[in-house]
Amino acid sequence: MLFQREAYEKIGGHASVKKSLVEDVHIGRKIKEAGYYVTLVNITKAVTCHMYETNKEVWEGFAKNSFPGLGRNIVLTVGVILFYFCFFVFPLFILGYGVVTNMTLLYVLPLFMISLLKLIVDLVTNQKWWLCLFFPLSALAFICILSYSAFLSLTNQRFTWKGRSYS
Repeated sequence: MLFQREAYEKIGGHASVKKSLVEDVHIGRKIKEAGYYVTLVNITKAVTCHMYETNKEVWEGFAKNSFPGLGRNIVLTVGVILFYFCFFVFPLFILGYGVVTNMTLLYVLPLFMISLLKLIVDLVTNQKWWLCLFFPLSALAFICILSYSAFLSLTNQRFTWKGRSYS
């Protein structure tokens, strides 16, 4: 994250979001609230980042960030889950129906469209092209992680990540 010093100082720096589990998101919000611009830039050709080494770290890291990143808003969370399911997971069921009814060509179209969308994103962000083939499964995994994150938060359990505990 890059800031103008004036903007960073105006929002109170990192101290203004010290209780946030997703401080980058909340700093961005504060910068915008202060009247400055926030730009999301694709720098994948210049920078790499390896945050997680194990599946457990992925699960815990995304669980720690997903529900809090949505402002712990249950209505928004249910909306995101429904959107992901309807647009990214359900096409698998549509394809299955097409196979059973011997109309595969017609019913493969929704899955083809979301895979094409994911392929374009993967190519633009320098990811492996074949990842698009697993997008419905990735979306289902995200639904599971987001549901788990909401469950932890709503039942007042703590998030754990890299040996630390957060509420």
